[in-house]
Amino acid sequence: MNTNFLQNSVEDLGKSSDQKYDYKQIIEDKIQHRKNRAQQFLEQGDFEQAIFEYSKIIFLNPKSSQSFKDLGNLYKHIQDYTMAINMYKKSFSLDQDKQTEQELKQLLRIKGMMLLEQGEINNFLQGTDFESFQFALQFDLSQFKIKSDQNTNNSQKHFITALCYLQLNYKKYALEELDAALQIDKNFIEAILLKGKILWSQNNIFEGNLQYWFVENQNPNHPEIKQFLDLINPQVEKLLKQTRYLLVQNEIEQCLLIIKQGLELFPNNTQFLIIKQYILRKQGDYEQALSVLILAIQTLRDIEMEKEIKNQLALTYNEIGILEYKQGFYQEAIQHFQSSLEQKSNDWSVYVNLGDCYRQTNMLLQAKEFYNKAKQYGGQKQEINQRLSLIHNSLGIQFFNKNHYKFALQEFNDAIQYAPNFQGSFYQNRAKCYQQLGKQHESFQDYLMCNKLDPTNYEVASLVKSLQQKNINAKRTNVIPRKNIH
Repeated sequence: MNTNFLQNSVEDLGKSSDQKYDYKQIIEDKIQHRKNRAQQFLEQGDFEQAIFEYSKIIFLNPKSSQSFKDLGNLYKHIQDYTMAINMYKKSFSLDQDKQTEQELKQLLRIKGMMLLEQGEINNFLQGTDFESFQFALQFDLSQFKIKSDQNTNNSQKHFITALCYLQLNYKKYALEELDAALQIDKNFIEAILLKGKILWSQNNIFEGNLQYWFVENQNPNHPEIKQFLDLINPQVEKLLKQTRYLLVQNEIEQCLLIIKQGLELFPNNTQFLIIKQYILRKQGDYEQALSVLILAIQTLRDIEMEKEIKNQLALTYNEIGILEYKQGFYQEAIQHFQSSLEQKSNDWSVYVNLGDCYRQTNMLLQAKEFYNKAKQYGGQKQEINQRLSLIHNSLGIQFFNKNHYKFALQEFNDAIQYAPNFQGSFYQNRAKCYQQLGKQHESFQDYLMCNKLDPTNYEVASLVKSLQQKNINAKRTNVIPRKNIH
Protein backbone atom coordinates (compact mmCIF):
# COMPACT_ATOMS: atom_id res chain seq x y z
CA MET A 1 0.00 0.00 0.00
CA ASN A 2 1.21 3.46 -0.88
CA THR A 3 1.29 5.06 2.59
CA ASN A 4 2.88 8.19 1.19
CA PHE A 5 -0.28 8.85 -0.81
CA LEU A 6 -2.46 8.56 2.31
CA GLN A 7 -0.15 10.82 4.22
CA ASN A 8 -0.17 13.42 1.46
CA SER A 9 -3.99 13.29 1.23
CA VAL A 10 -4.41 13.95 4.93
CA GLU A 11 -2.00 16.84 4.73
CA ASP A 12 -3.86 18.28 1.73
CA LEU A 13 -7.18 17.96 3.61
CA GLY A 14 -5.75 19.84 6.52
CA LYS A 15 -4.54 22.57 4.24
CA SER A 16 -7.99 22.78 2.58
CA SER A 17 -9.74 23.26 5.94
CA ASP A 18 -7.26 25.88 6.95
CA GLN A 19 -7.69 27.68 3.66
CA LYS A 20 -11.47 27.61 4.07
CA TYR A 21 -11.13 29.05 7.55
CA ASP A 22 -8.70 31.64 6.29
CA TYR A 23 -11.08 32.64 3.47
CA LYS A 24 -13.98 33.11 5.88
CA GLN A 25 -11.80 35.15 8.16
CA ILE A 26 -10.62 37.23 5.25
CA ILE A 27 -14.25 38.01 4.31
CA GLU A 28 -15.09 38.97 7.90
CA ASP A 29 -12.01 41.16 8.09
CA LYS A 30 -12.95 42.89 4.86
CA ILE A 31 -16.50 43.46 6.11
CA GLN A 32 -15.22 44.95 9.35
CA HIS A 33 -12.81 47.11 7.41
CA ARG A 34 -15.68 48.42 5.26
CA LYS A 35 -17.78 49.08 8.36
CA ASN A 36 -14.96 51.06 9.92
CA ARG A 37 -14.57 53.12 6.76
CA ALA A 38 -18.34 53.68 6.60
CA GLN A 39 -18.31 54.90 10.20
CA GLN A 40 -15.50 57.32 9.40
CA PHE A 41 -17.43 58.71 6.45
CA LEU A 42 -20.52 59.08 8.60
CA GLU A 43 -18.56 61.05 11.18
CA GLN A 44 -17.43 63.31 8.35
CA GLY A 45 -21.03 63.63 7.14
CA ASP A 46 -20.25 61.90 3.86
CA PHE A 47 -23.29 59.66 3.51
CA GLU A 48 -22.67 58.84 -0.13
CA GLN A 49 -19.32 57.24 0.66
CA ALA A 50 -20.85 55.46 3.64
CA ILE A 51 -23.53 54.07 1.34
CA PHE A 52 -20.82 52.94 -1.07
CA GLU A 53 -19.04 51.07 1.74
CA TYR A 54 -22.23 49.33 2.83
CA SER A 55 -22.89 48.34 -0.76
CA LYS A 56 -19.54 46.58 -0.70
CA ILE A 57 -20.40 44.95 2.61
CA ILE A 58 -23.60 43.53 1.10
CA PHE A 59 -21.61 42.30 -1.88
CA LEU A 60 -19.33 40.42 0.53
CA ASN A 61 -22.26 39.02 2.56
CA PRO A 62 -25.56 39.20 0.64
CA LYS A 63 -27.43 37.23 3.34
CA SER A 64 -26.95 39.72 6.15
CA SER A 65 -30.39 41.18 6.94
CA GLN A 66 -28.81 43.71 9.32
CA SER A 67 -26.53 45.07 6.58
CA PHE A 68 -29.52 45.72 4.31
CA LYS A 69 -31.28 47.39 7.20
CA ASP A 70 -28.24 49.59 7.97
CA LEU A 71 -27.99 50.57 4.32
CA GLY A 72 -31.70 51.34 4.32
CA ASN A 73 -31.21 53.70 7.27
CA LEU A 74 -28.51 55.54 5.34
CA TYR A 75 -30.83 56.02 2.37
CA LYS A 76 -33.53 57.13 4.77
CA HIS A 77 -31.18 59.77 6.21
CA ILE A 78 -30.64 61.30 2.77
CA GLN A 79 -34.41 60.97 2.11
CA ASP A 80 -34.03 58.50 -0.71
CA TYR A 81 -37.09 56.62 0.45
CA THR A 82 -37.37 54.44 -2.63
CA MET A 83 -33.95 52.89 -2.01
CA ALA A 84 -34.56 52.79 1.73
CA ILE A 85 -37.76 50.81 1.15
CA ASN A 86 -35.96 48.41 -1.19
CA MET A 87 -33.27 47.75 1.43
CA TYR A 88 -35.76 47.22 4.24
CA LYS A 89 -37.82 44.96 2.01
CA LYS A 90 -34.74 42.82 1.33
CA SER A 91 -33.85 42.78 5.02
CA PHE A 92 -37.34 41.62 5.95
CA SER A 93 -37.26 38.89 3.28
CA LEU A 94 -34.10 37.49 4.91
CA ASP A 95 -35.33 37.71 8.49
CA GLN A 96 -39.04 37.97 9.28
CA ASP A 97 -38.44 40.41 12.09
CA LYS A 98 -41.51 42.32 13.34
CA GLN A 99 -39.50 45.42 14.17
CA THR A 100 -38.08 45.48 10.66
CA GLU A 101 -41.58 45.18 9.22
CA GLN A 102 -42.83 48.09 11.34
CA GLU A 103 -39.93 50.27 10.18
CA LEU A 104 -40.64 49.24 6.58
CA LYS A 105 -44.27 50.29 7.03
CA GLN A 106 -43.15 53.65 8.37
CA LEU A 107 -41.04 54.21 5.26
CA LEU A 108 -43.96 53.20 3.05
CA ARG A 109 -46.21 55.70 4.81
CA ILE A 110 -43.71 58.50 4.30
CA LYS A 111 -43.11 57.72 0.63
CA GLY A 112 -46.80 57.10 -0.04
CA MET A 113 -47.80 60.42 1.52
CA MET A 114 -45.23 62.22 -0.63
CA LEU A 115 -46.75 60.69 -3.76
CA LEU A 116 -50.28 61.54 -2.62
CA GLU A 117 -49.37 65.15 -1.94
CA GLN A 118 -47.79 65.36 -5.39
CA GLY A 119 -51.11 64.22 -6.84
CA GLU A 120 -49.79 60.94 -8.22
CA ILE A 121 -52.27 58.08 -8.53
CA ASN A 122 -51.49 54.37 -8.65
CA ASN A 123 -54.03 53.03 -11.13
CA PHE A 124 -53.90 49.49 -9.82
CA LEU A 125 -57.13 48.70 -11.71
CA GLN A 126 -55.42 49.01 -15.07
CA GLY A 127 -55.73 45.81 -17.06
CA THR A 128 -58.81 44.63 -15.14
CA ASP A 129 -62.49 44.70 -16.09
CA PHE A 130 -62.88 47.62 -13.69
CA GLU A 131 -60.59 50.21 -15.31
CA SER A 132 -63.54 52.58 -15.62
CA PHE A 133 -63.41 53.07 -11.84
CA GLN A 134 -60.06 54.85 -12.11
CA PHE A 135 -61.85 58.16 -11.46
CA ALA A 136 -62.65 56.90 -7.97
CA LEU A 137 -58.97 56.57 -7.04
CA GLN A 138 -58.54 60.33 -6.64
CA PHE A 139 -59.18 61.53 -3.11
CA ASP A 140 -59.26 64.93 -1.49
CA LEU A 141 -56.63 64.33 1.19
CA SER A 142 -57.37 67.59 2.96
CA GLN A 143 -60.92 66.40 3.56
CA PHE A 144 -59.74 63.23 5.26
CA LYS A 145 -57.01 65.02 7.22
CA ILE A 146 -59.55 67.46 8.65
CA LYS A 147 -61.83 64.60 9.58
CA SER A 148 -58.86 62.75 11.03
CA ASP A 149 -57.99 65.66 13.30
CA GLN A 150 -61.61 65.93 14.42
CA ASN A 151 -62.22 62.21 14.77
CA THR A 152 -60.90 60.66 17.93
CA ASN A 153 -61.49 57.11 16.74
CA ASN A 154 -58.83 57.41 13.99
CA SER A 155 -60.76 55.61 11.25
CA GLN A 156 -59.75 58.43 8.89
CA LYS A 157 -56.08 57.98 9.79
CA HIS A 158 -56.26 54.29 8.94
CA PHE A 159 -57.83 55.23 5.62
CA ILE A 160 -55.05 57.71 4.77
CA THR A 161 -52.44 55.12 5.74
CA ALA A 162 -54.11 52.62 3.42
CA LEU A 163 -53.86 55.15 0.59
CA CYS A 164 -50.16 55.57 1.31
CA TYR A 165 -49.53 51.84 1.10
CA LEU A 166 -51.60 51.63 -2.03
CA GLN A 167 -49.51 54.20 -3.88
CA LEU A 168 -46.59 51.78 -3.61
CA ASN A 169 -48.76 48.76 -4.44
CA TYR A 170 -48.60 47.24 -0.98
CA LYS A 171 -52.17 45.97 -1.14
CA LYS A 172 -51.87 43.57 1.78
CA TYR A 173 -50.95 46.39 4.16
CA ALA A 174 -53.62 48.63 2.61
CA LEU A 175 -56.32 46.02 3.24
CA GLU A 176 -55.17 45.65 6.86
CA GLU A 177 -55.56 49.39 7.40
CA LEU A 178 -58.97 49.47 5.73
CA ASP A 179 -60.14 46.60 7.92
CA ALA A 180 -58.89 48.51 10.96
CA ALA A 181 -60.85 51.58 9.81
CA LEU A 182 -63.98 49.49 9.31
CA GLN A 183 -63.61 47.93 12.74
CA ILE A 184 -64.04 51.45 14.09
CA ASP A 185 -66.68 52.59 11.59
CA LYS A 186 -68.36 49.73 9.71
CA ASN A 187 -70.29 52.20 7.53
CA PHE A 188 -67.19 54.09 6.30
CA ILE A 189 -68.29 54.10 2.66
CA GLU A 190 -65.02 55.32 1.11
CA ALA A 191 -63.10 52.59 2.94
CA ILE A 192 -65.56 49.89 1.86
CA LEU A 193 -65.43 50.92 -1.80
CA LEU A 194 -61.64 51.16 -1.80
CA LYS A 195 -61.44 47.70 -0.26
CA GLY A 196 -63.70 46.44 -3.04
CA LYS A 197 -61.45 47.87 -5.73
CA ILE A 198 -58.33 46.34 -4.17
CA LEU A 199 -60.03 42.95 -4.06
CA TRP A 200 -61.00 43.33 -7.71
CA SER A 201 -57.38 44.03 -8.60
CA GLN A 202 -56.41 40.78 -6.84
CA ASN A 203 -58.97 38.93 -9.01
CA ASN A 204 -61.14 38.34 -5.95
CA ILE A 205 -64.23 39.48 -7.83
CA PHE A 206 -66.79 37.92 -5.51
CA GLU A 207 -65.46 39.58 -2.34
CA GLY A 208 -64.97 42.84 -4.20
CA ASN A 209 -68.56 42.82 -5.39
CA LEU A 210 -69.75 42.15 -1.85
CA GLN A 211 -68.27 45.46 -0.72
CA TYR A 212 -70.18 47.33 -3.42
CA TRP A 213 -73.44 45.52 -2.67
CA PHE A 214 -73.05 46.46 0.99
CA VAL A 215 -72.79 50.13 0.05
CA GLU A 216 -75.63 49.79 -2.48
CA ASN A 217 -77.86 48.64 0.36
CA GLN A 218 -77.00 51.82 2.28
CA ASN A 219 -76.60 54.40 -0.43
CA PRO A 220 -77.98 53.24 -3.81
CA ASN A 221 -77.52 56.72 -5.32
CA HIS A 222 -73.78 56.86 -4.72
CA PRO A 223 -72.01 57.67 -8.05
CA GLU A 224 -69.79 54.60 -7.85
CA ILE A 225 -72.77 52.38 -7.10
CA LYS A 226 -74.62 53.67 -10.15
CA GLN A 227 -71.60 52.90 -12.32
CA PHE A 228 -71.24 49.51 -10.66
CA LEU A 229 -74.86 48.63 -11.42
CA ASP A 230 -74.45 49.82 -15.01
CA LEU A 231 -71.58 47.34 -15.27
CA ILE A 232 -73.19 44.45 -13.42
CA ASN A 233 -76.86 44.48 -14.46
CA PRO A 234 -76.36 43.56 -18.15
CA GLN A 235 -74.18 40.62 -17.09
CA VAL A 236 -76.78 39.51 -14.55
CA GLU A 237 -79.59 39.66 -17.11
CA LYS A 238 -77.53 37.62 -19.55
CA LEU A 239 -76.88 34.93 -16.93
CA LEU A 240 -80.55 34.88 -15.90
CA LYS A 241 -81.57 34.34 -19.51
CA GLN A 242 -79.11 31.44 -19.78
CA THR A 243 -80.36 29.98 -16.50
CA ARG A 244 -84.00 29.96 -17.59
CA TYR A 245 -83.13 28.40 -20.94
CA LEU A 246 -81.06 25.64 -19.32
CA LEU A 247 -83.86 24.97 -16.83
CA VAL A 248 -86.39 24.51 -19.63
CA GLN A 249 -83.93 22.20 -21.41
CA ASN A 250 -83.54 20.24 -18.14
CA GLU A 251 -79.77 20.76 -18.16
CA ILE A 252 -79.71 21.00 -14.38
CA GLU A 253 -75.96 20.74 -13.68
CA GLN A 254 -75.13 23.47 -16.18
CA CYS A 255 -78.02 25.54 -14.86
CA LEU A 256 -76.66 25.32 -11.29
CA LEU A 257 -73.23 26.33 -12.54
CA ILE A 258 -74.63 29.47 -14.18
CA ILE A 259 -76.60 30.23 -11.00
CA LYS A 260 -73.34 30.00 -9.02
CA GLN A 261 -71.71 32.49 -11.40
CA GLY A 262 -74.72 34.77 -11.12
CA LEU A 263 -74.66 34.74 -7.31
CA GLU A 264 -70.94 35.52 -7.33
CA LEU A 265 -71.69 38.50 -9.54
CA PHE A 266 -74.81 39.57 -7.66
CA PRO A 267 -74.84 37.91 -4.20
CA ASN A 268 -78.29 36.91 -2.94
CA ASN A 269 -80.00 37.94 -6.16
CA THR A 270 -83.63 36.99 -5.55
CA GLN A 271 -84.29 35.57 -9.01
CA PHE A 272 -81.22 33.33 -8.93
CA LEU A 273 -82.16 32.14 -5.44
CA ILE A 274 -85.72 31.31 -6.48
CA ILE A 275 -84.53 29.23 -9.43
CA LYS A 276 -81.94 27.50 -7.25
CA GLN A 277 -84.49 26.53 -4.60
CA TYR A 278 -86.86 25.29 -7.31
CA ILE A 279 -84.19 22.87 -8.52
CA LEU A 280 -83.39 21.77 -4.97
CA ARG A 281 -87.09 21.21 -4.26
CA LYS A 282 -87.55 19.12 -7.40
CA GLN A 283 -84.51 17.07 -6.34
CA GLY A 284 -86.17 16.44 -2.98
CA ASP A 285 -83.60 18.44 -1.02
CA TYR A 286 -86.21 20.34 0.96
CA GLU A 287 -83.89 21.41 3.77
CA GLN A 288 -81.56 23.22 1.39
CA ALA A 289 -84.49 24.63 -0.58
CA LEU A 290 -85.91 26.16 2.61
CA SER A 291 -82.51 27.60 3.55
CA VAL A 292 -82.25 29.30 0.15
CA LEU A 293 -85.77 30.73 0.45
CA ILE A 294 -85.14 32.04 3.96
CA LEU A 295 -81.97 33.70 2.66
CA ALA A 296 -84.02 35.24 -0.16
CA ILE A 297 -86.46 36.71 2.38
CA GLN A 298 -83.67 38.04 4.58
CA THR A 299 -81.85 39.70 1.68
CA LEU A 300 -84.87 40.83 -0.33
CA ARG A 301 -84.25 44.03 -2.30
CA ASP A 302 -87.30 44.19 -4.55
CA ILE A 303 -90.47 44.14 -2.44
CA GLU A 304 -92.44 43.02 -5.51
CA MET A 305 -90.64 39.67 -5.30
CA GLU A 306 -91.86 39.00 -1.76
CA LYS A 307 -95.12 37.41 -2.94
CA GLU A 308 -93.26 34.99 -5.20
CA ILE A 309 -90.88 33.98 -2.40
CA LYS A 310 -93.80 33.32 -0.06
CA ASN A 311 -95.50 31.30 -2.78
CA GLN A 312 -92.36 29.17 -3.16
CA LEU A 313 -92.15 28.72 0.61
CA ALA A 314 -95.77 27.58 0.64
CA LEU A 315 -95.10 25.05 -2.13
CA THR A 316 -92.04 23.71 -0.33
CA TYR A 317 -93.79 23.27 3.02
CA ASN A 318 -96.72 21.61 1.23
CA GLU A 319 -94.47 19.12 -0.56
CA ILE A 320 -92.71 18.25 2.70
CA GLY A 321 -96.13 17.68 4.27
CA ILE A 322 -97.22 15.42 1.40
CA LEU A 323 -94.06 13.33 1.81
CA GLU A 324 -94.67 12.98 5.55
CA TYR A 325 -98.35 12.11 4.93
CA LYS A 326 -97.36 9.28 2.61
CA GLN A 327 -94.99 7.98 5.30
CA GLY A 328 -97.75 8.06 7.90
CA PHE A 329 -96.32 10.96 9.92
CA TYR A 330 -99.60 12.82 10.13
CA GLN A 331 -98.78 15.22 12.98
CA GLU A 332 -95.55 16.33 11.30
CA ALA A 333 -97.43 16.73 8.03
CA ILE A 334 -100.07 18.87 9.74
CA GLN A 335 -97.36 21.24 11.02
CA HIS A 336 -95.87 21.70 7.56
CA PHE A 337 -99.28 22.17 5.92
CA GLN A 338 -100.03 24.88 8.48
CA SER A 339 -96.65 26.51 7.72
CA SER A 340 -97.61 26.47 4.06
CA LEU A 341 -100.87 28.28 4.81
CA GLU A 342 -98.98 30.91 6.81
CA GLN A 343 -97.26 31.87 3.56
CA LYS A 344 -100.28 31.47 1.27
CA SER A 345 -103.62 31.29 3.06
CA ASN A 346 -105.87 30.78 0.02
CA ASP A 347 -104.45 27.54 -1.40
CA TRP A 348 -107.41 25.15 -1.37
CA SER A 349 -105.22 22.10 -2.01
CA VAL A 350 -103.35 22.59 1.28
CA TYR A 351 -106.66 22.70 3.17
CA VAL A 352 -107.53 19.43 1.46
CA ASN A 353 -104.22 17.95 2.61
CA LEU A 354 -104.89 19.07 6.17
CA GLY A 355 -108.34 17.51 6.00
CA ASP A 356 -106.82 14.25 4.78
CA CYS A 357 -104.44 14.18 7.76
CA TYR A 358 -107.28 14.64 10.24
CA ARG A 359 -109.42 12.07 8.41
CA GLN A 360 -106.59 9.53 8.68
CA THR A 361 -106.47 10.10 12.44
CA ASN A 362 -110.29 9.74 12.61
CA MET A 363 -110.77 13.37 13.62
CA LEU A 364 -113.72 13.73 11.29
CA LEU A 365 -115.11 17.07 12.44
CA GLN A 366 -111.71 18.74 12.07
CA ALA A 367 -111.32 17.14 8.65
CA LYS A 368 -114.77 18.41 7.67
CA GLU A 369 -113.81 21.93 8.77
CA PHE A 370 -110.72 21.97 6.53
CA TYR A 371 -112.57 20.45 3.57
CA ASN A 372 -115.18 23.20 3.88
CA LYS A 373 -112.36 25.73 3.98
CA ALA A 374 -110.95 24.18 0.82
CA LYS A 375 -114.37 24.49 -0.79
CA GLN A 376 -114.44 28.17 0.16
CA TYR A 377 -111.31 28.78 -1.93
CA GLY A 378 -111.54 25.95 -4.46
CA GLY A 379 -115.24 25.98 -5.32
CA GLN A 380 -117.07 22.95 -6.71
CA LYS A 381 -114.03 20.81 -7.31
CA GLN A 382 -114.60 17.08 -7.51
CA GLU A 383 -111.70 16.17 -5.19
CA ILE A 384 -113.14 18.47 -2.49
CA ASN A 385 -116.74 17.27 -2.85
CA GLN A 386 -115.70 13.62 -2.80
CA ARG A 387 -113.76 14.13 0.44
CA LEU A 388 -116.72 15.92 2.04
CA SER A 389 -118.86 13.03 0.86
CA LEU A 390 -116.56 10.55 2.61
CA ILE A 391 -116.66 12.56 5.84
CA HIS A 392 -120.47 12.76 5.91
CA ASN A 393 -120.73 9.07 5.15
CA SER A 394 -118.37 8.24 8.05
CA LEU A 395 -120.34 10.50 10.39
CA GLY A 396 -123.55 8.83 9.20
CA ILE A 397 -122.15 5.40 10.06
CA GLN A 398 -121.29 6.59 13.57
CA PHE A 399 -124.83 7.86 14.13
CA PHE A 400 -126.38 4.72 12.64
CA ASN A 401 -124.39 2.42 14.90
CA LYS A 402 -125.63 4.44 17.88
CA ASN A 403 -129.25 4.09 16.65
CA HIS A 404 -129.49 7.81 15.84
CA TYR A 405 -131.15 7.15 12.50
CA LYS A 406 -132.44 10.63 11.78
CA PHE A 407 -128.98 12.15 12.28
CA ALA A 408 -127.49 9.33 10.27
CA LEU A 409 -129.96 9.96 7.45
CA GLN A 410 -128.98 13.63 7.30
CA GLU A 411 -125.30 12.73 7.03
CA PHE A 412 -125.95 10.15 4.30
CA ASN A 413 -128.05 12.72 2.43
CA ASP A 414 -125.16 15.19 2.58
CA ALA A 415 -122.68 12.53 1.47
CA ILE A 416 -124.79 11.74 -1.60
CA GLN A 417 -125.51 15.39 -2.32
CA TYR A 418 -121.79 16.24 -2.48
CA ALA A 419 -120.94 13.32 -4.77
CA PRO A 420 -124.06 11.62 -6.21
CA ASN A 421 -122.17 9.11 -8.33
CA PHE A 422 -119.07 8.66 -6.19
CA GLN A 423 -119.68 5.40 -4.29
CA GLY A 424 -122.58 2.96 -4.34
CA SER A 425 -121.98 2.11 -0.68
CA PHE A 426 -123.34 5.54 0.31
CA TYR A 427 -126.75 4.56 -1.13
CA GLN A 428 -126.54 1.19 0.56
CA ASN A 429 -125.95 2.89 3.93
CA ARG A 430 -128.83 5.27 3.40
CA ALA A 431 -131.07 2.41 2.31
CA LYS A 432 -130.46 0.65 5.63
CA CYS A 433 -131.20 3.89 7.43
CA TYR A 434 -134.50 4.26 5.54
CA GLN A 435 -135.41 0.72 6.52
CA GLN A 436 -134.98 1.52 10.19
CA LEU A 437 -137.17 4.58 9.72
CA GLY A 438 -139.85 2.53 7.98
CA LYS A 439 -139.36 4.09 4.57
CA GLN A 440 -139.27 0.96 2.46
CA HIS A 441 -139.87 2.60 -0.91
CA GLU A 442 -136.97 5.04 -0.44
CA SER A 443 -134.85 2.16 0.81
CA PHE A 444 -135.60 0.10 -2.28
CA GLN A 445 -134.75 3.03 -4.58
CA ASP A 446 -131.38 3.47 -2.85
CA TYR A 447 -130.62 -0.25 -3.21
CA LEU A 448 -131.38 0.06 -6.91
CA MET A 449 -129.02 3.03 -7.21
CA CYS A 450 -126.30 1.19 -5.28
CA ASN A 451 -126.64 -1.79 -7.61
CA LYS A 452 -126.37 0.52 -10.61
CA LEU A 453 -123.22 2.23 -9.35
CA ASP A 454 -121.58 -0.93 -8.01
CA PRO A 455 -122.75 -4.10 -9.79
CA THR A 456 -120.00 -6.04 -8.02
CA ASN A 457 -121.76 -5.60 -4.66
CA TYR A 458 -123.31 -9.07 -4.68
CA GLU A 459 -125.08 -8.58 -1.36
CA VAL A 460 -127.09 -5.66 -2.74
CA ALA A 461 -127.58 -7.32 -6.12
CA SER A 462 -129.06 -10.40 -4.47
CA LEU A 463 -131.29 -8.29 -2.24
CA VAL A 464 -132.60 -6.20 -5.14
CA LYS A 465 -133.35 -9.33 -7.15
CA SER A 466 -135.21 -10.86 -4.23
CA LEU A 467 -137.28 -7.74 -3.60
CA GLN A 468 -138.15 -7.38 -7.25
CA GLN A 469 -139.34 -10.96 -7.44
CA LYS A 470 -141.68 -10.50 -4.49
CA ASN A 471 -142.96 -7.19 -5.90
CA ILE A 472 -142.13 -5.25 -2.78
CA ASN A 473 -143.62 -1.79 -2.79
CA ALA A 474 -143.50 1.25 -0.56
CA LYS A 475 -146.65 0.25 1.39
CA ARG A 476 -145.30 -3.02 2.56
CA THR A 477 -144.54 -2.93 6.27
CA ASN A 478 -142.22 -5.87 6.49
CA VAL A 479 -138.84 -4.66 7.66
CA ILE A 480 -135.57 -6.29 6.89
CA PRO A 481 -133.70 -7.03 10.13
CA ARG A 482 -131.28 -4.26 11.07
CA LYS A 483 -127.57 -4.87 10.81
CA ASN A 484 -124.80 -2.58 11.96
CA ILE A 485 -122.94 -0.80 9.19
CA HIS A 486 -119.28 -1.62 9.00
